[in-house]
Amino acid sequence: MKFTSLPPFGSHTYIMGIINITPDSFSGDGLMKSDQVILAALQQANRFIQYGAEILDIGGESTRPGSTPVTTEQELDRVIPVIQEISAAHPEIILSIDTYKARVHSPPFKLVHIGLMISGHCGRMMIWVLWLPGLVPD
Repeated sequence: MKFTSLPPFGSHTYIMGIINITPDSFSGDGLMKSDQVILAALQQANRFIQYGAEILDIGGESTRPGSTPVTTEQELDRVIPVIQEISAAHPEIILSIDTYKARVHSPPFKLVHIGLMISGHCGRMMIWVLWLPGLVPD
């Protein structure tokens, strides 16, 4: 079943799995440690789905303190193949992309359902939901 829309707000609680396509991450699970990043990401997605995740959040740059920034092109090279593979294998899953770069949101715009923009503001992490199904013009 292909994902088409969210149920009414407040009627359902979602479990989200976080897939870090990075060499490092807050949780220490950066999948770039693997020689086969896309396969490792798909296996992680399968595990999350098996345990009840309905949303998979894909990130291509670590935001942990002291992490090394990556270019827009590097981040896109990390996330787009993973998003394409997971979307093809699991069309029923809600996908989000997690980045603080506006240019990273653009290419996968039609491939994901939710865009999260992360940024530091006054020492606190701010998360902005950029789009949801039905709010994006075709």
